[in-house]
Amino acid sequence: MSQGALSKKELRAVALSRRDALPPAERAAFSTSIAAALKGMPEYARAHTVMLYVSFGSEVETWDLITAALAGGKQVTVPKVIKSEGALVPSLVKDPAKDLAPGAYGILEPRYDALRPVRPSSLDLILVPGVAFDAGGRRIGYGGGYYDRFLPTVAATAVCVAAAYEAQVFPALPQDAFDHRVDYVVTEKRIIDCRGRAKV
Repeated sequence: MSQGALSKKELRAVALSRRDALPPAERAAFSTSIAAALKGMPEYARAHTVMLYVSFGSEVETWDLITAALAGGKQVTVPKVIKSEGALVPSLVKDPAKDLAPGAYGILEPRYDALRPVRPSSLDLILVPGVAFDAGGRRIGYGGGYYDRFLPTVAATAVCVAAAYEAQVFPALPQDAFDHRVDYVVTEKRIIDCRGRAKV
């Protein structure tokens, strides 16, 4: 069966299998390269307020990105999942070690007693998680739809970036009307500028 004939659920399983199959040492090295490339982007340098999620499992590691952004003087927010509303709330983080705790899905996120919500419209750059991506900026997430609901609320000038291993990049992915694309995909090998790509 070709990738084009696979459903989102099947593509998600393929992408997760590829990601999980990467040796831990390789994932760590790739994560370092990806973080360096992302921090070297002009869009990142210009960003004053960023939203960065905390990685889990075999995802590209983001903890160093969070601490580097804070050290660099950026306002760093981490999304809080409000499961009952199917919503994300970006919250300022001052001290990740104190402000974050496992949330609804076991992922580190702001504690309720450390919530410092900011308006989505104030975000300059958003790191968007996902399982699979293509060069047109299409993404397959984990199935909860949180980011597809959240991203339409940010400013039109906000830049959406995905950090992914090359193994997670597919030739083309299906897209539904409610799916939100990313502007860039950063892998260990390249930075894919997805803006202006044919929307087919």
